[in-house]
Amino acid sequence: ACCFREMDPFKPVRELEHVMFMAVLPGRQLTFDLEVADLRQWRKDGFEVELRGLRRRRVSESQGLQQVWPSFLSVEVNG
Repeated sequence: ACCFREMDPFKPVRELEHVMFMAVLPGRQLTFDLEVADLRQWRKDGFEVELRGLRRRRVSESQGLQQVWPSFLSVEVNG
């Protein structure tokens, strides 16, 4: 099962196409730009842009998902 779907049962990611950006954290910091041309229309239609961070796990690990965030995160939307 997709770890994004398991992460929040109240806000499931229905399709892979709904994931706009995914990256493996290269260290303690992550910076990225997100271009969303229709953001205002999305807001009017009730859609949201949500960030999720999770610890990558090995297949052999039995523990559940853990949310994790970098020490520094910078996101610029339509910058």
